[in-house]
Amino acid sequence: MPRMPSAPPDFLTAKQAAATLGVKLATLYSYACHGTVLGHDNLEELQDRHLRLAAEFENYRKRTRRELAEMRRRSQADLVAGLLDVLDDLTRVAHAAPPAPDATVQSLMDGVGLVEAKMRKALGDAGLARIEAHGQPFDPNVHEALATRPTTDPSQDDIICNVIVDGYTFDEILVRPARVQVAKYGPPSSPSEEEAVEGDDA
Repeated sequence: MPRMPSAPPDFLTAKQAAATLGVKLATLYSYACHGTVLGHDNLEELQDRHLRLAAEFENYRKRTRRELAEMRRRSQADLVAGLLDVLDDLTRVAHAAPPAPDATVQSLMDGVGLVEAKMRKALGDAGLARIEAHGQPFDPNVHEALATRPTTDPSQDDIICNVIVDGYTFDEILVRPARVQVAKYGPPSSPSEEEAVEGDDA
């Protein structure tokens, strides 16, 4: 469940200002009860504090609106996450080779492919985007490494060599990281090392 936003600093400032204004009003009441006449400067000060309090409250209201909008975006992202497994299943069926050159099976495959394309378009229009991963440097913020593959090319170190499961963002919010295989550089064995290993085996 989305976490409700805590009271922002603007709201705390508004509460403090309200408390201060309450003290001033109590002082006014006390002065009135005792027949004390307030000066013009005191009235202007109270009016100024009232205007500042109103401005602080308006800032708090705008900030609350922004936080609620962010919560709605995250809720929508959670909804899309529930559809990703279905999308993966449709993708596997659409790209699986038919067991035999059967026209009926091929027609079914074509239909599933159309469903996949339509679903991808609908989700894309809603804000879903696939994370580019293959050939990209590994980024733990958007990628999840499930396996590694050794490489003797140092330029390929920490480069994604295989995408196991696609990752997605929704309206710039990470829904699921791309699950990938990452190349790891290791210097090639020297001939002397290989001879030493063979000698140990002998």
